[in-house]
Amino acid sequence: MNQAMLPKLTTAGKKNDRIQVYDGPSGTATFKVPGELEVTVLEDSGSWIKVGLPDGKEVWLEDVSVDKSSLRKARKVAAGN
Repeated sequence: MNQAMLPKLTTAGKKNDRIQVYDGPSGTATFKVPGELEVTVLEDSGSWIKVGLPDGKEVWLEDVSVDKSSLRKARKVAAGN
């Protein structure tokens, strides 16, 4: 599927905050990204979300690490609502 058509969400916090990303659900912490970063939802497994970063890397975020409003919107888009 074209990434432009996939739902987007935003990482939690402010731009100066750093959000931990992982190599898989409950996986190894790999690096941190800024808060307020728009990412593309690739897979949503409930408490873990696989996202595409603007640089093309694919990583996993815990659902507590994303903006709740953008998460609700992304899940509605994914469900076709």
